[in-house]
Amino acid sequence: MHACTTPGLPGAAATGTVVAVTTTLRRGVDWLVRDRSTGEVVVGQRPNLPILVFLGATVVRWLVVSTGLWTAPETVLRVVATLALAWWAVDELARGVNPLRRLLGAGVLVYLVLSRLL
Repeated sequence: MHACTTPGLPGAAATGTVVAVTTTLRRGVDWLVRDRSTGEVVVGQRPNLPILVFLGATVVRWLVVSTGLWTAPETVLRVVATLALAWWAVDELARGVNPLRRLLGAGVLVYLVLSRLL
């Protein structure tokens, strides 16, 4: 098997391959993070209501657990936090601005389902 090179340019075929791989990778990442409506790159966003509820319930739950109150409030806060995270994940899966956000929502949903099953 012979490498196809341009006369006078040693390694030109290898360089072309690297450029092709780099271009393909760049296009893939661009597709993954580009907002379909605005064309902007979006990796993170301002927290929305479900995430704020999840974070609030989680912080309060940590405070309740640290005081030794392993009673109904801890259970209620855990359920609220889980439901808020599921709400966020479904919303991202359905309305995420780019494939990365949709994949993140799907991953969180899979985690929530598996964590309940195992």
